[in-house]
Amino acid sequence: MAELAEEGAGWFFGVADKQLGLAINAIHAEPAYRWTLPSLAERAWMSRSAFAQKCKEIIGSSPREYVTHWRMLLAVDRLKNSSDPVSVISPSLDCPKARSAPLSNVSWELRHGSIVARSSILSTV
Repeated sequence: MAELAEEGAGWFFGVADKQLGLAINAIHAEPAYRWTLPSLAERAWMSRSAFAQKCKEIIGSSPREYVTHWRMLLAVDRLKNSSDPVSVISPSLDCPKARSAPLSNVSWELRHGSIVARSSILSTV
């Protein structure tokens, strides 16, 4: 938290922001929804360009990157803490089959040892 406070950017600051917080809460409430820049900007009562810029400045990532990262966190949690296969988890988080290969790799690693979150896995979804 001390590092975030110095930088002034990150998820915590996004949630605390009146406008971004509305969009973040919507993403967290409905992670499988097909979120788009226009739908998230509408939730925040902002224009698309202003919303995208504010996300980059306050959260430190684009809206798309944030949604993808959140879905991957949820997927990894379900892989670790449930017996659900990737074929069940992927569609429940709006992860099309073509993009579920990295999740399958994570699944294998979780079931056969420990995993450290890797940016290459998160960036390929």
